[in-house]
Amino acid sequence: DMEGSSQRLGIIFAFVGIGCFIGPILAEPWSHMDNVSSLERSCLISFFFMALGCYGMSQFDHFIWICISTSVRSAGSSVVWIYSSLLLQKLSSTSMLGRVVAVDYALAMLSESVSALLGGVLQDDARMTAAQVSLLMAIVASATLVIWGMYFSRV
Repeated sequence: DMEGSSQRLGIIFAFVGIGCFIGPILAEPWSHMDNVSSLERSCLISFFFMALGCYGMSQFDHFIWICISTSVRSAGSSVVWIYSSLLLQKLSSTSMLGRVVAVDYALAMLSESVSALLGGVLQDDARMTAAQVSLLMAIVASATLVIWGMYFSRV
């Protein structure tokens, strides 16, 4: 029985790594550096996979399905991370590129810290379950998908 064990956490982290590895490989055939629209489209689709993975984590009880949902979520988030960074690099002027990349990295680290803190606060203080926090993450990813889709449809 691995309930609450560090072995279980290690397996979840392994599935995060699998998703982060597979996501960009699957997105690569449809994404081209010389075509900004293809990078934007890949980000849009990846937000869907982030939402789908978070929703799956909120709905499934069996550990293997939680791991698979975690891989789906991390595949989407790794593609968003890589391709949004590529978009920033491609669309920034040479004179601003270093500053833009530094701000991007700083905001990414801040976002990661705030999301970990918020997840803990929601579980500890608001008494939300892990499934409820995952559902909230799915809603946030879905809202981001809609906002990005509205932007993408106008460009």
